[in-house]
Amino acid sequence: MAILLGLLAALSWGVQGVFLKLATSRTTTLTTMISGYVMGLLFLTPFIIPSLPELRSVDATFVFWFVLMLGVNMTATFSYYRAVQVGQISLVVPIVASYSAVTVVLSLLTGESLAPLQLLTLFATVAGIAIASTPRATQGQPAKRSKGLGYALTASLCYALVFWIIGAQLREDMNGQLLSWLSFIVQLAIIGPIVILKERQRLLKHLGILALSGGTGALGYIFTNVGLGVETSVVAVLSSLSSVISVVLAWFFLRERLARHQWFGVWLALAGVVLVSSL
Repeated sequence: MAILLGLLAALSWGVQGVFLKLATSRTTTLTTMISGYVMGLLFLTPFIIPSLPELRSVDATFVFWFVLMLGVNMTATFSYYRAVQVGQISLVVPIVASYSAVTVVLSLLTGESLAPLQLLTLFATVAGIAIASTPRATQGQPAKRSKGLGYALTASLCYALVFWIIGAQLREDMNGQLLSWLSFIVQLAIIGPIVILKERQRLLKHLGILALSGGTGALGYIFTNVGLGVETSVVAVLSSLSSVISVVLAWFFLRERLARHQWFGVWLALAGVVLVSSL
């Protein structure tokens, strides 16, 4: 189940990379963010009604970790969307996806154990992602290709902390669907009024691409959130395959070309997924 959820998250976020580039080029970062929250609520609300009584059992410790997670997650999402808006998918998306390595380290430090062969296959997957995500050499464009790096690095570190908090501190007290729904509704309540007041016309004008971007992003978040309660390390690494999918889709639809080493990385990452699936 952890492998399936990780791969579904990777596919959702990988496809979102292209939609996100199109959406942020036509609207603002905050407008694109709330589209994900709205779509997430539409997906989840019919299914979480039976779980609502769980909200009565939350304690001060849960609230502390939840508020911390929300703050870090909003920072991560804003940084990621801004990086895609100002940079190139082939550069910034893979950097953001490197959060998986940090999440694994945090999980191992807090007691999660993996067999040596599992560690090897996870390493192969991460290595493949890193290789596939390394941009091809382009002469005479150093300034252009450096755009968004700071945002991407910030998003990577913040996402690593977010998913570690979810897996290690929150999932024992609340199921993944309800946790996702609650985070969507709180973040929408914070950001939504700002967008409605300032960006209402642009939001309505580009509703279609925002729905696609928000829907795929929300699905990726939900699949990851649920999967982290099953096995944090495996889901974190497999979900980061989204960067490989985004690189390939950007090559096909946005005409961002892949170098030979990137194709090698794609196949290495896929081989890692097959090995993980066989364990």
